[in-house]
Formats: sequence, structure tokens, C-alpha cells
Amino acid sequence: MNDTQHERWVWEYDPDRENVVGGLPGAVVAQVEKIADDLVSLCNMGIDVTELGEGGPRGRPGGVRRMQLSPDGWVQVLPAPRLRMLAVVQVTPPFQHL
Repeated sequence: MNDTQHERWVWEYDPDRENVVGGLPGAVVAQVEKIADDLVSLCNMGIDVTELGEGGPRGRPGGVRRMQLSPDGWVQVLPAPRLRMLAVVQVTPPFQHL
């Protein structure tokens, strides 16, 4: 077993925080970050998150996954198993925050 297999999963905004959640209310950002934290926790428990949420053709894991954010918003994440990283790439806030 090499050192990479012992590394824990992390998450980050891609390309950066300002481009993904800049200008959104703090409550929305907190919800986005909780989703990312929860997904990383699942990964660190050994659960494959590449099939969670919506995205890609049915039955094929991977690619950008869309997760529900509040009743009518979305957060899109890209799990990168080889890097042990989850990238938060886009947020569509709930309608009342647009």
C-alpha cells in the first residue's frame, strides 16, 4: 500500500471560492459547504460518491454530479478519486436568492 492510499479526501472550490459562491448569502454558502463536508466524510468512510446525485448516463459513475440545495437550488460537484478530492464547481442558489 502506498502513501496515497492513506491520504484523506478533501474538497475545494474550482476554480476558486469567489467564482463559485462569491456574492451568495452566507446561509447558502454554509449549506454548500455542509454538502461538501458530508460527501468528503462519506468518501473517507470508503463510500463511493461517484454515483450519488444526478449526472452522466444512468449506470455509469463519474463526471459532474448534481446535488439538491434547499428546495430549488443545486450544487454541482466533481469527485476525483485518484486525487482524493471533491471539487465544488457550480452553485445554482435557491430561487429566492437569485
